[in-house]
This record gives sequence, structure tokens and C-alpha cells, in this order.
Amino acid sequence: IKSIGTHTHFLTKLNLGDSMFGESGAQALTETLPKLLNLEELVLRDTGLEEEGLEALLVCLGNPEVVPNLKLLDLSILEVGCDENAQRVGAICSLRKHLNHLKLEENELETSGALKLLVGLGNPMSCSLETIDLRTNQIGRVGANAMVEYFLKTPAGKKIELNDNQISSDGLNAIQNLIKDKPDLLGSLDENEPEMDEDDEDDAEDDLNYISSLLEASLKLS
Repeated sequence: IKSIGTHTHFLTKLNLGDSMFGESGAQALTETLPKLLNLEELVLRDTGLEEEGLEALLVCLGNPEVVPNLKLLDLSILEVGCDENAQRVGAICSLRKHLNHLKLEENELETSGALKLLVGLGNPMSCSLETIDLRTNQIGRVGANAMVEYFLKTPAGKKIELNDNQISSDGLNAIQNLIKDKPDLLGSLDENEPEMDEDDEDDAEDDLNYISSLLEASLKLS
């Protein structure tokens, strides 16, 4: 991986998907990425970075001077989870004016992770994302509705993928109502499987209220 930065300074696309290079590979990647000033697409899908490797990578990408021209970031199947890493991913996007496409499939975000992602993204009017892929993340009604509401407020938003999550029938109806004037915003939901308990959704509502207050505060400061 280190040789990539040494010999290909002008690289615009880097696909390391399905490489499974672990924590040591992640560390090497954090040393290489600062050298790839022209990189526009970074695919790290299912690379088995492990917990510390993933955290190191996200900290590296949190510096907007690292791969400053990035347009597509694929972090699918990396066990991002529902804690701080989800918020780190959102913050990475918020710092990058060129980043248009984010892929986060199969990351066990759940509703709490989706809401933390929104906190990291911050003010929707400053979000440059055109597409976001959140398929297969165990996201429930509250998280899905919040993501769609947020994406509707972004100036660049074109498509959000939420298939194969756990959105209740009430949640699906609410989402359809949200996008009635922009139906093409949402991808297919034909594999949605609602399974979340009502108690979990009640807790998620409390989280959403808190996160909404944070987003409102960021709007006032902007």
C-alpha cells in the first residue's frame, strides 16, 4: 500500500475492496492517503480494517487536507457500528465540499448510528452529498425518517438508498408522504423487514429530539 503513494501521485481512483488487509494495512493506508492529492474515488469495501484500523482511517480522513478532491467514498461492510465512528463518518463528509457519494452498506448502524451520522453531517444546507447508500443497516422508522427529512433539505441530494432495513409500516407511510413531491429521491424498499421493538423506537425518538436540537443550533450558527 505504501508503494501506491510513492509511485502514483496522480492516482484519481483507488479500489482496495475485498482486500482484507487488516489493522496493519489500515495504518499503511493512513500514511499513503496524504500523498494522493488528486484522488477522487476511494473504495474500501469489506477490507477488514478491524476496530483500531478503522478508527485510524477515519481520523486520517477527518483531516480535510487529506485527499482534498475526494468525490466518492465507499466504507461498506467495515463494521462502522452505531457509536462514535458513525459520527466521524458524517464529520468527514461535512468537511469535504467535493464529496458527492457516500456508501455505507452493511455497517450495523441501526437507528442510533444513523442519527449520529446526521450529527456529524451537521447543517443540511452545507452538505454536498448527492447520493448516500445506507442499505442493510438495521435502521428503524425513526432513523429512516430522519435521514430522508435531512436529505430533502440538502441542496444537492438526489438519491438515498434505505432498502433491507427495519422500517415499520407507519414509517414507510411517513416516508412516502415526505417524498411525495420528490419520489425519485428514494431507492427501492422491496426488501425492507420491520423487526424493531416499539420500546427501541421510543428510545430512538428521544435520541432524535436531542439530535434535532443540535442540528437547529448548527443552523443558527451558520
